[in-house]
Formats: sequence, structure tokens, C-alpha cells
Amino acid sequence: TLHGHGYRFVAPVEVVEEMASTPAPQAVPREAEPLPSNAALVPKIALVIPSPGERRQVTALSGALMPAFALLSGLDLETQQALLEQLEAAVRRVTTRHGGHILQLASDRFSVVFGIPYALEDHAERALLAAMAFHQQWAALGKTWTALFGVPIALGIGVHTGPVVVPPVQETATTLSLAGDVLPVAEHLARHASGTLLISAA
Repeated sequence: TLHGHGYRFVAPVEVVEEMASTPAPQAVPREAEPLPSNAALVPKIALVIPSPGERRQVTALSGALMPAFALLSGLDLETQQALLEQLEAAVRRVTTRHGGHILQLASDRFSVVFGIPYALEDHAERALLAAMAFHQQWAALGKTWTALFGVPIALGIGVHTGPVVVPPVQETATTLSLAGDVLPVAEHLARHASGTLLISAA
């Protein structure tokens, strides 16, 4: 039928009736998903029982500079770094030669243990030989440090033997956690050695 300036399409009666008689599609209801149980909400935690570790007899050696390096001044940072590198090299050289393991290596103190990570029957003898070697090394280094800082600098060394417990998981690690008083006693002796070597009764 002409309507205005365009055409208007009128669907046949049978098409309109067919469209009206066709039912509209119905949405299929979805089944509700079951809620998770309380057990499913709890995270799974693996229970790890620590190993008891290994009990060993070892010897600890501790060295301390008097006065402490941090209290010294008057040198530029580059010169101080060069001195620290000389001390570190001497400690590593002596420790490696006598089969020790470095536990701590700071600017004015160091600690070495003998008998870890590998058991040594002569750990005490090795520690004493290393202690004398440290004093020989410091005989030359100490003169240089004393001349540069203008004050006498002494190296005190303490040695103590005793039992420790080493966790097996840490036996090959760089740092070791030792249970026992071996290291604290050696450090105490070193702080009171004042340029000499103090050995515990053990």
C-alpha cells in the first residue's frame, strides 16, 4: 500500500497467525551448584617434622681487633676497604689451609669452626695451629694498620672446644646455626685476649 512517499509492507494474515501461535522459547533452569564443604575451604598444610640433627664435638676459633675497626677514623673509605680486603684474604687463606669453616667475617672480628661440615678427629689441633698462623699473619698487617691509624691495633684470639648440634639441612650451607656454647665462649675469650691467645680449659 502506498503510504506517503514510501511503501509499507503488510505481512500476510497466515504469517501473522503462525508467528502468534509459535510459543516463545523458555529458559531451561540450571541446577544450583553445591556449596563447598568446610573441609574444602581449609588450605592443605604439609606437616614437616624437623630432623633432630647431628651431635658433634668441634672447636671454635674467634678473633677480635682491639680497638674495634668501627671506632677508628682518619682514613678515606678506599683505604679502609683495602685494609678490610687484606684482613679477609688472610682469614680465608689460613682457614682453608687448616680445614676450617668461616662462620663470621666482619670488619673487626671473625669466627671459624673446625669439625664442620666434615667431622675431624684433630679439630682442636687444627684450631690451635690456625690461631698461631693468624697471629703470624697479623704481625705484618698490624704494623701497617697501626702506622696508618696512629694507634696500636691488636688481634685477640679465643679458642674453645665443645659439643654442638648441626641441622643436617645446613651442613653444606654457607652459614651454620650451631646449638651450644662453643662459639659464644670463644668470642668471649677473644674480646679479653688483647693481642694474645686465650684457650679454654676444655
